[in-house]
Amino acid sequence: MPDRAGAGLRVARSELLLGSDLDAQRAHAQRLAVAWLEAGAGRRVVFVDSARGAGRAGWPRALGAVEEPTELAHALGANSREDTMIVVDCLTLWLTASMMRAMQPDASDAYMAAGPPPAATTASLAEAVRACRGPLVIVGEASAGADRAGPADRIDDIDRAADEDAASAAASASASPRDARRLLEALGDLQQQAAAACERVSLVTHGQVLTLKDLDRRA
Repeated sequence: MPDRAGAGLRVARSELLLGSDLDAQRAHAQRLAVAWLEAGAGRRVVFVDSARGAGRAGWPRALGAVEEPTELAHALGANSREDTMIVVDCLTLWLTASMMRAMQPDASDAYMAAGPPPAATTASLAEAVRACRGPLVIVGEASAGADRAGPADRIDDIDRAADEDAASAAASASASPRDARRLLEALGDLQQQAAAACERVSLVTHGQVLTLKDLDRRA
């Protein structure tokens, strides 16, 4: 069973966690889940995993888990209940899987031909976030390159990362530097939409949780 690490935390209706340390974001999401469970009887938590099992390594087995690498909006709707907190891990991996599926035709050609482009997909995700009946925590994994200061400013970093990952990219999705730029731009848009849809946005960094937005505490 979860420990009392969540004691004293205030759970928002919806919260986006940002920062460069994915493990720290996951740990804070788990603390929020514990706080939710301890706040009342009959409550439950569902972990929506877009990382194909990677995010569940430290997740308590007593809590439910759903693996959903691409249809995140559907997973939110299917598990939305007033007595249920949904924890999503994580936006970056979900967007990557969704875009690679759209950019690299395979046996699902018919689905991809009829499916929405990434912009429409992220818009539907924002709508699903707002429609959740219970609390929602989203691990965003926003690295330094996921902001919107200007994609051109990140081209050197993207190209360097693409060179370093060339072998694995060719084996898995054959992603080009152009695809990497597209992913970076889409990730910035996705972070903005998620931040706008969530009632609270927190930056998890250096062992601290800094609140960037909290609609519950507006003056």
